[in-house]
Amino acid sequence: MSKPNPLKRKGPKITLPLSAFTPPNSGTKDSFPDASTLHPTTVVDANVVVSDSRTLEQWKKEASQSIHLANKLDTAVVSAPAIDAVQIASLIPSDVQVLSLSLPFSLEESTPDIPSLPVPIHLSTTYIGTSDTSIKSLRWALQQGRPVEVDPGFPLSEASFEQFEDLIAKATDGLRNIPPIVISNTLPPPEHKDVALVKLMTDPAYRRYQSQIAALSFIPSLVVKYAPPATMPESTYGDAEAEAEWERRIKAYLGTAIEAFGYERIMFASSSSDKAPTTHVAQWYGLARECFIEFAVDQACVDAVFGGNAMRVYGSNTGRR
Repeated sequence: MSKPNPLKRKGPKITLPLSAFTPPNSGTKDSFPDASTLHPTTVVDANVVVSDSRTLEQWKKEASQSIHLANKLDTAVVSAPAIDAVQIASLIPSDVQVLSLSLPFSLEESTPDIPSLPVPIHLSTTYIGTSDTSIKSLRWALQQGRPVEVDPGFPLSEASFEQFEDLIAKATDGLRNIPPIVISNTLPPPEHKDVALVKLMTDPAYRRYQSQIAALSFIPSLVVKYAPPATMPESTYGDAEAEAEWERRIKAYLGTAIEAFGYERIMFASSSSDKAPTTHVAQWYGLARECFIEFAVDQACVDAVFGGNAMRVYGSNTGRR
Protein backbone atom coordinates (compact mmCIF):
# COMPACT_ATOMS: atom_id res chain seq x y z
CA MET A 1 0.00 0.00 0.00
CA SER A 2 1.42 3.39 -0.97
CA LYS A 3 1.98 5.98 1.72
CA PRO A 4 -0.16 9.10 1.68
CA ASN A 5 1.57 12.16 0.25
CA PRO A 6 2.03 14.75 3.04
CA LEU A 7 1.94 17.53 0.44
CA LYS A 8 -1.65 16.66 -0.31
CA ARG A 9 -2.69 17.67 3.17
CA LYS A 10 -5.11 20.53 2.89
CA GLY A 11 -4.38 23.63 4.88
CA PRO A 12 -6.88 25.06 7.33
CA LYS A 13 -9.31 27.67 6.21
CA ILE A 14 -8.02 30.94 7.55
CA THR A 15 -10.33 33.77 8.42
CA LEU A 16 -8.56 36.97 9.33
CA PRO A 17 -10.14 39.36 11.80
CA LEU A 18 -11.22 42.77 10.60
CA SER A 19 -8.46 44.20 12.79
CA ALA A 20 -6.03 43.00 10.14
CA PHE A 21 -7.25 45.74 7.86
CA THR A 22 -7.86 48.64 10.24
CA PRO A 23 -5.85 49.95 13.18
CA PRO A 24 -7.22 49.35 16.67
CA ASN A 25 -9.38 51.96 18.35
CA SER A 26 -7.42 54.48 20.38
CA GLY A 27 -7.56 53.91 24.09
CA THR A 28 -7.55 50.12 23.87
CA LYS A 29 -4.96 48.05 25.68
CA ASP A 30 -3.92 46.12 22.58
CA SER A 31 -2.15 48.17 19.95
CA PHE A 32 0.08 47.66 16.96
CA PRO A 33 3.75 48.65 17.09
CA ASP A 34 4.39 52.30 16.30
CA ALA A 35 4.93 52.29 12.53
CA SER A 36 6.87 55.53 12.70
CA THR A 37 9.62 54.03 14.84
CA LEU A 38 9.77 50.32 13.93
CA HIS A 39 12.19 49.93 11.02
CA PRO A 40 14.44 47.01 10.08
CA THR A 41 18.02 47.25 11.28
CA THR A 42 19.29 46.32 7.82
CA VAL A 43 17.48 45.57 4.57
CA VAL A 44 18.15 42.92 1.92
CA ASP A 45 16.34 43.13 -1.42
CA ALA A 46 15.58 39.54 -2.44
CA ASN A 47 14.87 40.39 -6.09
CA VAL A 48 16.64 43.18 -7.96
CA VAL A 49 15.98 42.91 -11.70
CA VAL A 50 18.92 44.26 -13.71
CA SER A 51 18.86 45.07 -17.43
CA ASP A 52 20.82 47.10 -19.98
CA SER A 53 18.88 50.17 -18.88
CA ARG A 54 18.85 49.47 -15.14
CA THR A 55 22.09 48.81 -13.32
CA LEU A 56 22.78 48.08 -9.68
CA GLU A 57 23.91 51.69 -9.34
CA GLN A 58 20.46 52.76 -10.50
CA TRP A 59 18.85 50.44 -7.95
CA LYS A 60 20.93 52.05 -5.20
CA LYS A 61 19.88 55.48 -6.42
CA GLU A 62 16.21 54.47 -6.35
CA ALA A 63 16.54 53.13 -2.82
CA SER A 64 18.28 56.29 -1.59
CA GLN A 65 15.03 58.22 -2.10
CA SER A 66 14.00 56.84 1.29
CA ILE A 67 15.91 58.13 4.30
CA HIS A 68 15.23 54.76 5.92
CA LEU A 69 16.96 52.87 3.10
CA ALA A 70 19.83 55.16 2.18
CA ASN A 71 22.28 53.63 4.67
CA LYS A 72 20.62 50.25 5.19
CA LEU A 73 20.18 48.71 1.74
CA ASP A 74 23.34 47.54 0.01
CA THR A 75 22.70 43.80 -0.26
CA ALA A 76 20.75 42.20 -3.10
CA VAL A 77 19.69 39.00 -4.77
CA VAL A 78 20.06 39.79 -8.46
CA SER A 79 18.13 38.64 -11.51
CA ALA A 80 19.28 39.57 -15.00
CA PRO A 81 17.32 37.42 -17.45
CA ALA A 82 18.43 39.29 -20.58
CA ILE A 83 22.11 39.68 -19.68
CA ASP A 84 24.85 37.06 -19.52
CA ALA A 85 25.59 36.07 -15.93
CA VAL A 86 29.34 36.43 -16.45
CA GLN A 87 28.86 40.00 -17.66
CA ILE A 88 26.70 40.91 -14.67
CA ALA A 89 29.18 39.42 -12.22
CA SER A 90 31.91 41.65 -13.66
CA LEU A 91 29.81 44.80 -13.27
CA ILE A 92 28.95 44.60 -9.57
CA PRO A 93 29.87 47.91 -7.89
CA SER A 94 32.10 47.80 -4.85
CA ASP A 95 29.41 49.21 -2.54
CA VAL A 96 26.89 46.45 -3.34
CA GLN A 97 26.95 42.95 -1.89
CA VAL A 98 25.33 40.39 -4.17
CA LEU A 99 24.14 37.47 -2.08
CA SER A 100 23.26 35.44 -5.15
CA LEU A 101 22.78 35.77 -8.90
CA SER A 102 19.85 34.07 -10.63
CA LEU A 103 20.49 31.53 -13.38
CA PRO A 104 17.21 30.88 -15.26
CA PHE A 105 16.35 27.42 -16.53
CA SER A 106 13.30 25.81 -18.11
CA LEU A 107 11.55 22.86 -16.53
CA GLU A 108 10.78 21.50 -19.98
CA GLU A 109 14.24 21.81 -21.56
CA SER A 110 17.69 20.38 -21.00
CA THR A 111 19.45 21.48 -17.83
CA PRO A 112 21.89 24.40 -18.19
CA ASP A 113 25.59 24.50 -17.46
CA ILE A 114 26.36 26.38 -14.25
CA PRO A 115 29.21 28.84 -14.83
CA SER A 116 31.95 29.44 -12.30
CA LEU A 117 31.54 32.99 -11.01
CA PRO A 118 32.92 35.08 -8.15
CA VAL A 119 29.40 35.35 -6.72
CA PRO A 120 27.03 32.56 -5.60
CA ILE A 121 24.41 31.37 -8.08
CA HIS A 122 20.87 30.14 -7.51
CA LEU A 123 18.49 28.64 -10.06
CA SER A 124 15.14 30.08 -11.11
CA THR A 125 12.28 28.83 -13.25
CA THR A 126 8.61 29.29 -14.07
CA TYR A 127 6.04 26.53 -13.59
CA ILE A 128 3.94 25.74 -16.66
CA GLY A 129 2.84 22.19 -15.90
CA THR A 130 3.86 18.87 -14.40
CA SER A 131 5.45 16.21 -16.59
CA ASP A 132 8.18 13.62 -16.32
CA THR A 133 10.58 16.17 -17.82
CA SER A 134 9.67 18.95 -15.40
CA ILE A 135 9.99 16.60 -12.42
CA LYS A 136 13.43 15.50 -13.61
CA SER A 137 14.54 19.11 -14.21
CA LEU A 138 13.40 20.36 -10.81
CA ARG A 139 15.02 17.39 -9.11
CA TRP A 140 18.28 18.16 -10.91
CA ALA A 141 18.08 21.79 -9.76
CA LEU A 142 17.52 20.79 -6.14
CA GLN A 143 20.43 18.35 -6.29
CA GLN A 144 22.79 21.25 -7.03
CA GLY A 145 22.50 22.33 -3.40
CA ARG A 146 21.50 25.88 -4.30
CA PRO A 147 18.28 27.79 -3.60
CA VAL A 148 15.73 27.19 -6.37
CA GLU A 149 13.19 29.87 -7.19
CA VAL A 150 9.88 28.91 -8.78
CA ASP A 151 7.14 31.20 -10.06
CA PRO A 152 4.09 28.92 -9.78
CA GLY A 153 1.88 31.16 -11.90
CA PHE A 154 -0.67 32.20 -9.28
CA PRO A 155 -3.62 32.32 -9.30
CA LEU A 156 -3.96 28.58 -9.88
CA SER A 157 -7.07 26.48 -10.26
CA GLU A 158 -7.48 23.63 -7.79
CA ALA A 159 -6.44 21.12 -10.44
CA SER A 160 -3.34 23.11 -11.44
CA PHE A 161 -2.34 23.57 -7.82
CA GLU A 162 -2.57 19.84 -7.15
CA GLN A 163 -0.29 19.28 -10.15
CA PHE A 164 2.16 21.84 -8.75
CA GLU A 165 2.14 20.05 -5.39
CA ASP A 166 2.73 16.80 -7.25
CA LEU A 167 5.76 18.31 -9.02
CA ILE A 168 7.39 19.33 -5.75
CA ALA A 169 6.53 16.05 -4.02
CA LYS A 170 8.04 13.90 -6.77
CA ALA A 171 11.06 16.15 -7.35
CA THR A 172 11.98 16.06 -3.65
CA ASP A 173 11.12 12.41 -3.01
CA GLY A 174 14.09 10.68 -1.42
CA LEU A 175 16.37 13.73 -1.39
CA ARG A 176 18.28 14.02 1.86
CA ASN A 177 19.28 17.67 1.85
CA ILE A 178 16.72 19.86 0.14
CA PRO A 179 17.85 23.45 -0.41
CA PRO A 180 15.40 26.34 0.02
CA ILE A 181 12.58 26.41 -2.52
CA VAL A 182 11.68 30.06 -3.03
CA ILE A 183 8.21 30.88 -4.32
CA SER A 184 7.95 34.19 -6.19
CA ASN A 185 5.16 36.31 -7.68
CA THR A 186 2.74 34.92 -5.10
CA LEU A 187 2.72 37.28 -2.10
CA PRO A 188 0.64 39.11 -3.06
CA PRO A 189 -0.45 37.30 -6.23
CA PRO A 190 -1.01 39.16 -9.50
CA GLU A 191 -4.43 40.55 -8.64
CA HIS A 192 -6.88 42.57 -10.69
CA LYS A 193 -9.29 44.72 -8.76
CA ASP A 194 -12.35 43.07 -10.28
CA VAL A 195 -13.63 42.15 -6.82
CA ALA A 196 -14.53 44.99 -4.48
CA LEU A 197 -12.40 45.03 -1.34
CA VAL A 198 -15.43 44.55 0.91
CA LYS A 199 -16.20 41.28 -0.92
CA LEU A 200 -12.62 40.05 -1.27
CA MET A 201 -12.54 37.88 1.83
CA THR A 202 -15.58 35.89 0.73
CA ASP A 203 -14.52 35.67 -2.92
CA PRO A 204 -13.89 32.05 -4.07
CA ALA A 205 -10.53 32.97 -5.62
CA TYR A 206 -9.32 34.50 -2.35
CA ARG A 207 -10.55 31.49 -0.37
CA ARG A 208 -8.68 29.25 -2.80
CA TYR A 209 -5.54 31.35 -2.30
CA GLN A 210 -5.82 30.93 1.46
CA SER A 211 -6.09 27.17 1.15
CA GLN A 212 -3.19 26.92 -1.30
CA ILE A 213 -0.85 29.10 0.76
CA ALA A 214 -1.66 27.05 3.85
CA ALA A 215 -0.93 23.83 1.94
CA LEU A 216 2.42 25.16 0.67
CA SER A 217 3.45 26.04 4.20
CA PHE A 218 3.61 22.32 5.05
CA ILE A 219 6.71 22.04 2.83
CA PRO A 220 9.48 22.78 5.35
CA SER A 221 12.06 24.01 2.83
CA LEU A 222 9.69 26.45 1.12
CA VAL A 223 9.93 30.23 1.60
CA VAL A 224 8.00 33.01 -0.14
CA LYS A 225 8.97 36.45 -1.42
CA TYR A 226 7.01 39.51 -0.32
CA ALA A 227 7.03 41.79 -3.37
CA PRO A 228 4.73 44.31 -5.07
CA PRO A 229 1.80 42.72 -6.95
CA ALA A 230 2.74 42.41 -10.61
CA THR A 231 -0.59 43.98 -11.54
CA MET A 232 -0.25 47.05 -9.31
CA PRO A 233 0.28 50.10 -11.58
CA GLU A 234 3.39 52.15 -10.85
CA SER A 235 1.11 55.19 -10.93
CA THR A 236 -0.18 53.94 -7.55
CA TYR A 237 2.79 55.50 -5.79
CA GLY A 238 2.12 59.09 -4.84
CA ASP A 239 -1.65 58.67 -5.22
CA ALA A 240 -2.93 58.58 -1.63
CA GLU A 241 -6.29 57.03 -2.50
CA ALA A 242 -4.77 54.33 -4.72
CA GLU A 243 -2.08 53.51 -2.15
CA ALA A 244 -4.69 53.15 0.59
CA GLU A 245 -6.72 50.77 -1.60
CA TRP A 246 -3.72 48.61 -2.44
CA GLU A 247 -2.51 48.67 1.16
CA ARG A 248 -5.76 47.08 2.31
CA ARG A 249 -5.59 44.45 -0.43
CA ILE A 250 -1.96 43.62 0.28
CA LYS A 251 -2.75 43.18 3.96
CA ALA A 252 -5.43 40.63 3.10
CA TYR A 253 -2.84 38.41 1.40
CA LEU A 254 0.01 39.21 3.78
CA GLY A 255 -2.04 38.22 6.81
CA THR A 256 -2.82 34.87 5.21
CA ALA A 257 0.86 34.24 4.47
CA ILE A 258 1.97 35.15 7.99
CA GLU A 259 -0.69 32.83 9.43
CA ALA A 260 0.75 30.03 7.29
CA PHE A 261 4.51 30.69 7.15
CA GLY A 262 5.19 32.76 10.24
CA TYR A 263 7.95 35.37 10.21
CA GLU A 264 10.88 33.10 9.35
CA ARG A 265 9.90 32.12 5.80
CA ILE A 266 8.92 35.44 4.20
CA MET A 267 11.44 37.71 2.43
CA PHE A 268 11.13 41.32 1.29
CA ALA A 269 11.82 41.95 -2.42
CA SER A 270 11.36 45.00 -4.65
CA SER A 271 10.22 43.13 -7.78
CA SER A 272 7.71 40.30 -8.01
CA SER A 273 9.24 38.71 -11.10
CA ASP A 274 11.61 39.32 -13.99
CA LYS A 275 8.62 40.31 -16.10
CA ALA A 276 7.44 42.92 -13.61
CA PRO A 277 10.50 44.85 -12.40
CA THR A 278 9.93 47.99 -10.37
CA THR A 279 11.90 51.21 -10.34
CA HIS A 280 10.13 52.41 -7.20
CA VAL A 281 12.26 50.63 -4.60
CA ALA A 282 11.87 53.28 -1.90
CA GLN A 283 8.13 53.66 -2.45
CA TRP A 284 7.48 49.91 -2.35
CA TYR A 285 9.58 49.56 0.79
CA GLY A 286 7.45 52.23 2.47
CA LEU A 287 4.19 50.55 1.47
CA ALA A 288 5.44 47.05 2.28
CA ARG A 289 6.63 48.11 5.72
CA GLU A 290 3.38 49.94 6.53
CA CYS A 291 1.42 46.79 5.68
CA PHE A 292 3.73 44.48 7.60
CA ILE A 293 3.96 46.55 10.78
CA GLU A 294 0.31 45.82 11.61
CA PHE A 295 1.15 42.11 11.83
CA ALA A 296 4.60 42.44 13.42
CA VAL A 297 5.08 41.26 16.97
CA ASP A 298 8.44 42.90 17.64
CA GLN A 299 11.65 44.22 16.13
CA ALA A 300 12.96 40.70 15.51
CA CYS A 301 10.05 39.94 13.16
CA VAL A 302 10.73 43.07 11.12
CA ASP A 303 14.45 42.33 10.93
CA ALA A 304 13.77 38.76 9.79
CA VAL A 305 11.36 39.59 6.96
CA PHE A 306 13.28 42.61 5.67
CA GLY A 307 16.75 41.14 5.82
CA GLY A 308 17.59 38.21 8.05
CA ASN A 309 15.60 35.57 6.18
CA ALA A 310 17.20 36.42 2.83
CA MET A 311 20.65 36.34 4.43
CA ARG A 312 19.89 32.87 5.77
CA VAL A 313 18.41 31.52 2.53
CA TYR A 314 20.98 32.93 0.09
CA GLY A 315 23.91 33.72 2.37
CA SER A 316 24.61 30.05 3.05
CA ASN A 317 24.47 29.21 -0.68
CA THR A 318 27.63 27.36 -1.62
CA GLY A 319 26.22 24.99 -4.23
CA ARG A 320 27.62 21.69 -5.34
CA ARG A 321 31.32 21.70 -6.04
